[in-house]
Amino acid sequence: MTKKTKMPRGGLLEATLAKVAHHDYWGRAVYKWGHTDNWDTYYLQEHENATIEMLHQALNSDLEILVQNLKPFQCHVEQQF
Repeated sequence: MTKKTKMPRGGLLEATLAKVAHHDYWGRAVYKWGHTDNWDTYYLQEHENATIEMLHQALNSDLEILVQNLKPFQCHVEQQF
């Protein structure tokens, strides 16, 4: 019998989600991640005194973790139809 892997609300495996610094952003449904403007808005709400350089460094760090840990088809995009 194989063990099922639990997919969290955002579509990332819990083990991957635990590795990124901004769980609440990446824990959202994949289709809600949006573009870098969405990240900028999120980050500035969380860190109001952050510079553009700081928010882009934070995004880069989390994206590096995601790229290193995601395998094809690990993201599960929920259809909202």
